[in-house]
Amino acid sequence: ALGELRTTASRDALLRSLAVRNLKARRGVVAALGAFHGDEEVFAALLPLAARDRSWFVEAEANRSIGKLRLPASLDVIKRNIVRSSFREVVRIGCIDGLVELRDQAGFELLAACATYGAPAAARPPAVGALAGLGQRFPERKRPLGEDIAAFLRDPDFRVRIAAANALRTLKAAEQAPALDAMAARELDGRGVRVAREAAAELRKGANTEEEVRALRDEFEKLRDENARLRDRLGRLEVRGQ
Repeated sequence: ALGELRTTASRDALLRSLAVRNLKARRGVVAALGAFHGDEEVFAALLPLAARDRSWFVEAEANRSIGKLRLPASLDVIKRNIVRSSFREVVRIGCIDGLVELRDQAGFELLAACATYGAPAAARPPAVGALAGLGQRFPERKRPLGEDIAAFLRDPDFRVRIAAANALRTLKAAEQAPALDAMAARELDGRGVRVAREAAAELRKGANTEEEVRALRDEFEKLRDENARLRDRLGRLEVRGQ
C-alpha cells in the first residue's frame, strides 16, 4: 500500500522499514520500493541489499526493484549481480526480471547469455521468456528476436522448449507459427504438443493489439506517477498550512 501511494512520506516509511528483521517482510518492503521510479535515495538504499543479504530472496527482489527504478546506474548493478550463484538461481532470476523492467536494449545481450545452453539450468526458461518481455518494448527487433527464440524450440531442456513456445506467443511472432507446428510434431510429451499447438493457433489469429495495449499501459503508468507527485505536493502544502 505504501508503494502504491508513491509519496515522499510513504517512501520514507518504507526506507525506515528496511530494518525489519523478518525476511519475508523485508522482501515485501524491497518490492514496494521498486515503485519509486527514478528515486536516487531508494537506489542507494537498495544497492547493498542487491549485492548481499541474509536472504537470497531479498537480494533477488532488490535487483528486480533496481531495474524498476530505471536509473542510469541500474544496468551496471544488475550486470554485476546476474553472474552470482544462489539457491535455485533466485538472484539471477531477479536480475533477469530487473532487466525486463529496466527497458534498456543492453539487456538483450545479458538475457541471451543466461538463456544459452550450458548456463545455469534453473534460470534459462525465465531468461528465454524475458527476451520476449523486453522485446515487446522494441518492435524493430521483433523479427530477429523471434528467430533467436524459435531456435530454443529444439533445446534439449523440455522447460526451455516450453518457455520458448510461450515467449513466441508473448512476442506475437506470427512468422514463427510453422516452427511451433514442427515442435508439436516432434514432441513426445503431451504438454509440449499442447503448448506448441495453442501458441501456433494464437499467432495465426492475426489480430495484434499488443502495441496498443503497451502504449496504454505506459500512459497509465505515467499518469499514476504524476498523480502520486501531485498527492505528495498537496500533502506538503497541507502540512505548511497547519
